[in-house]
Amino acid sequence: MDDRNFIGVFIPAKLYLDRQLSWVEKLLIVEIESLSDEKEPCHANNEHFANHLGISKDRVSRIINKLIKDGYIISKIIYKDGTKLIKKRWLLVNHDTYSYFQLEGIGENTDRGIGENTKENKVNNKNIKEKYKKEKFDEELFSKFWISYPKKKSKGNAEAWFRKNNPGEELVDLMVSKIELLKQTDQWKSDNGKFIPYPATWLNAKGWEDEVNVKPKVEKRFL
Repeated sequence: MDDRNFIGVFIPAKLYLDRQLSWVEKLLIVEIESLSDEKEPCHANNEHFANHLGISKDRVSRIINKLIKDGYIISKIIYKDGTKLIKKRWLLVNHDTYSYFQLEGIGENTDRGIGENTKENKVNNKNIKEKYKKEKFDEELFSKFWISYPKKKSKGNAEAWFRKNNPGEELVDLMVSKIELLKQTDQWKSDNGKFIPYPATWLNAKGWEDEVNVKPKVEKRFL
């Protein structure tokens, strides 16, 4: 594998800027892609990754399991005929913006062949990607929203909204700005915030798009 004839590797911006991944995890994903081509995905073992990245095989195993769980890669296992002994493992990159190939269905049932498995597993791969989209969200942006929002109720529902919609930094900044304005309104200040909607209710209603009228402060002058 060290005799590979290639110029280098490309790291997509989404992977490069992904704050949920360590650099070792990013490099492992890149290595999986560099060992893949249009005909077949990566089949390197943990010892190869350990030697390439300068870490232990146990750590490689933990990283791969984490990446599979988080939806970044898919693992397929080929067993020796009639046994539960692993003959070969295939690793597929499952990143929405930089998958280099769509070879699926390898490993779970070698008797059916690659072509027969592909159609069925395209559905499974799509489900994994959709699940990954919905579950992956920026915890820092959610925290920024949550800290700003005055009614700390039903946090799980608000978090679910963020997971489903995955708003970007620009939108969250807009939300926070609108929340700060709303905090100055009579409606949100009266009765200790009794009329402030629950966070998820506000998010579902796109409260950041509402117009806000804040009464200007009147300075008292003494003659």
